[in-house]
Amino acid sequence: MVELMQAKRNENEHISTKEAENLMMDTIELSKITSKVVKGIGSVILSGFALVAILLLLMLVSDGEIVLFSVGSIIAGLIAWGIPIWQISYANSGGIVISIISSLGFTLISLMIQFLNIANEVHTGDWAAIEDTIDALIVVIILFVSITMFLNVTMTKIVTKRHRFQK
Repeated sequence: MVELMQAKRNENEHISTKEAENLMMDTIELSKITSKVVKGIGSVILSGFALVAILLLLMLVSDGEIVLFSVGSIIAGLIAWGIPIWQISYANSGGIVISIISSLGFTLISLMIQFLNIANEVHTGDWAAIEDTIDALIVVIILFVSITMFLNVTMTKIVTKRHRFQK
């Protein structure tokens, strides 16, 4: 245990109780610092998401129907990403299944909004808009789903380790 906390081989077979206690306290302190850094990064990311969402809603108010599908899709996507980031940054343990289902649900909503946009363009006969955006949309969808899956897998690993450690 001592070798793990020191991250090096210990030549002595025995160490003093005081030295072991100091190593344990250092490990706990390092864990607290790491936790604060993760929370700080999570807070910055989530604040950025909130700022983007507010700006998109303002755009929606000013441009209305023109950006409705895009704004809805992006906000649903930000929520899909925000759920695992919140879980990684702030949650102690548990609730992981609900978080995964919620995140993937908002991913599905985001994708459905994009398909509704395409259906709307087909209905209005705006084939040029579909041709202009379909290739980029496919790339964005693949990238979006990949990042969402990565965040959910990362969340699962971190929260599972945290849960085991707390037991």
